[in-house]
Amino acid sequence: MKLINNNLSKQNKKSSKLVILMTIITVIPLIITGCWDRNEPENRAFVLATGFDYDEDQDLYEITVQVADPTGIEGGNGLGGGGGNDGPNVGVMSAKGRTPYHAAKNLQLHMTREPFFTHNKLLIISEDLARRGIGPVLDYFDRERETRLIAFPAILPEEHDITQLFRTELPFETYIGEGIERQIILSVFERSVFPSRSLIESFNVLSMPGRETVIGKIDLGDQEEEDILGEEDVVRGTTRLEGGAVFKGDQMQGWFDIEETRGWFWIHGNVDNAIKVINCPVHDTHPISIEIFESESHVNPIITEEGDYQIDIKISADGRIQDQTCPQGYEEEGELIDSIENRTATAIKNEIKSSIERAHQHESDVFGFGNVFYRKKPDVWDGIKHEWQEEIFTDLAVNVDVEFELRRAGLVTDPLIRD
Repeated sequence: MKLINNNLSKQNKKSSKLVILMTIITVIPLIITGCWDRNEPENRAFVLATGFDYDEDQDLYEITVQVADPTGIEGGNGLGGGGGNDGPNVGVMSAKGRTPYHAAKNLQLHMTREPFFTHNKLLIISEDLARRGIGPVLDYFDRERETRLIAFPAILPEEHDITQLFRTELPFETYIGEGIERQIILSVFERSVFPSRSLIESFNVLSMPGRETVIGKIDLGDQEEEDILGEEDVVRGTTRLEGGAVFKGDQMQGWFDIEETRGWFWIHGNVDNAIKVINCPVHDTHPISIEIFESESHVNPIITEEGDYQIDIKISADGRIQDQTCPQGYEEEGELIDSIENRTATAIKNEIKSSIERAHQHESDVFGFGNVFYRKKPDVWDGIKHEWQEEIFTDLAVNVDVEFELRRAGLVTDPLIRD
């Protein structure tokens, strides 16, 4: 019996030693290798806005970034300019490379900290690069694991420079990336004049059959250079978001102005807040402001008896009177309300028509009419998809029917001043 107990005791001791040994073997590698790739925040430069251009003379891509110092040191010149004496430490850096990724990696040759793109809110692309093709830039953002696919892309006209834009200090804003992001959101939800899509939404549109994309246009307003410590490295100014760049594939074809952009919004049924100013039916010299707060669109593909292709668009919208100088009360005559509704519907229809005409000129189906055939008449689409853009879309007949209803004239039905 004692012999059996001794054997059990020895086996237990061996088992305990084996457990301890295995624990040590398992834990030590975790402790040793746990921090091999650690990147401390103070060793990184947080990218807030990114821009890409193309240097045709050198045949190189150029990346420009606005970066923030994570240490929070006050002062505007620690990283090469921007921000002001009382603002955060921000700077603008540039580098070139044979590909967008190569250019991004070359940023490290000019910086003391590693650029970190997870806080990037904005992707600015120059008009020159947009006309050449944005495919390589989008491919880089799609593959790079640190980039933010919810960042907003925008096209900068050729008369402006990305570095100039990133050196601009906007009123009430600390960083231009955050400021323009807010401005984009306001332009979309309050005015419907900027075709805003995140990068991932742009990727989805580019992958759709029979549909091209529109990317918003960003413009620089008035600017004033400010001397900081003897160097003109801060520019106080404004930016304008209006219109968009029309693409065919990954190449820019031309511009939409504000009205044409809103026409694009109408067709997609994305106008939830917009202002239309019409003339008073009683006195044409007196304007009336109509706020449109809801809209819907229905787009249907049609094949006529003659075999022609056609698109029918039906728009319904609601709105209210926000201000007016028309010396006429709204409750006095029902015909006045009807006339205001008809004039507003006509104004909406004109915006849609101007947008379609411009897209025809650029041979770019940014409305997705081809995609409507693809989804609703797939058998027909298989036979026309190769001729759609150049042959069919440019001569496509589009019927537009708009119904606008004045939900309410507001709490004030009579004008304050009458003739």
